[in-house]
Amino acid sequence: MPMQLSISQLNLYFEGKHVLKNIALEAYSGHILALIGPKGAGKTTLLRVVNRMVELQGAQLSGNITLDGGSIFMKEPHWLRTQVGMVLPTPVIFPGTVYDNICAGLRLHGQRSRNKLMERVEKVLKELGIYREYYPMLEIRASSLPMPQQQLICICRALAMEPGLLLMDEATRVLDSVSVLRLEEALGTVKKHCTIVLATNALQQAGRLADETALLMDGEVVEWGRTDELLAHPKQERTEQYITGRYL
Repeated sequence: MPMQLSISQLNLYFEGKHVLKNIALEAYSGHILALIGPKGAGKTTLLRVVNRMVELQGAQLSGNITLDGGSIFMKEPHWLRTQVGMVLPTPVIFPGTVYDNICAGLRLHGQRSRNKLMERVEKVLKELGIYREYYPMLEIRASSLPMPQQQLICICRALAMEPGLLLMDEATRVLDSVSVLRLEEALGTVKKHCTIVLATNALQQAGRLADETALLMDGEVVEWGRTDELLAHPKQERTEQYITGRYL
């Protein structure tokens, strides 16, 4: 089931720097939230905080993040990894076949049944609309494939876990334009069972995909709201400057 993400008064300090400043956001259940902003705005860092990756690097946090009302900081990391998927800008491919890579998370968390694993693989390939192309390639070594195909395998791997929340950090950057449009169409269906937070540098992508959009700059949320309203009628001057290409 899609989960609701709530972030309140989130601050992050790393090596003496105030990196994220009083972040307050909601990703509503069954919606797509786009994070936009210039390079270094804090989009990737915010996603890594939600996935509790920055804690491994010694960062200091204050504030709270909840999934369906429960604080992620009170949850076991094992539970969090089953509920929150993440796709990075470039593919992370493990040794083995395409099938092995899609099943990697499921196996890590204890699934051993070949039938159940195959059911999940077929389901995610069909959901992304790539079954006909990728099913015949399941026994091919994943690392031998071109980077765009590897990235789609990584997206399949994340979705195969059936997470309630999917974090996508510029996940379409290495895809060709046709693959991007096909994936975006599929995400419109995926969000029905998996809330999505998408960091993107493409305003057009936010406009096509996102129900809500948040503009981040210098670690702060400048503006957040319905995507159509934010892009057409921004309330903040910095938002208007950014979406019209006048931000320096």
